[in-house]
Amino acid sequence: MERTIVKAGLTQRFKDYLQLVDKHDFIGSYRIIVELLEQAVAEIMLHKILQGLVHYLNVLRGDITIEEG
Repeated sequence: MERTIVKAGLTQRFKDYLQLVDKHDFIGSYRIIVELLEQAVAEIMLHKILQGLVHYLNVLRGDITIEEG
């Protein structure tokens, strides 16, 4: 149940940010994200790279974590 709620929230956030593409030139980034989700989401290397990126950019709030597995 909780996973379904989190998934719905993430889906809505992604859709909301995708609407910003009309105002900004980020469509290439969204294409990359979708390709990664379609083709490499289970790759541990992708997970580790994302962990490093969010750490480097310091973008996660305290109540958000990257879950293992």
